[in-house]
Amino acid sequence: MRKSKFNEAQISQALSEVDKGTPIEEICSRLSISVATFYNWRKRYHGLDQAGLKEVKSLEDENRSLKQQLDDLLKDREILQYLVSSL
Repeated sequence: MRKSKFNEAQISQALSEVDKGTPIEEICSRLSISVATFYNWRKRYHGLDQAGLKEVKSLEDENRSLKQQLDDLLKDREILQYLVSSL
């Protein structure tokens, strides 16, 4: 998954601007993002402060790393099973 070019503060600020009445299209235009990206941010991070948003991103990174480790272990297991069965 690609790393976002926006940090937690920028995402939090964009979400809070909408709460203050700024049109979504204006924010998306200024940040050069699609409206769909904005709604994905809102679905995922709405109601979180900057510290909470940073924690969510950290947990997502850790989850991604753990999934990669699991995938590597499963591939190793498959290779070992193949080697044992070919003996």
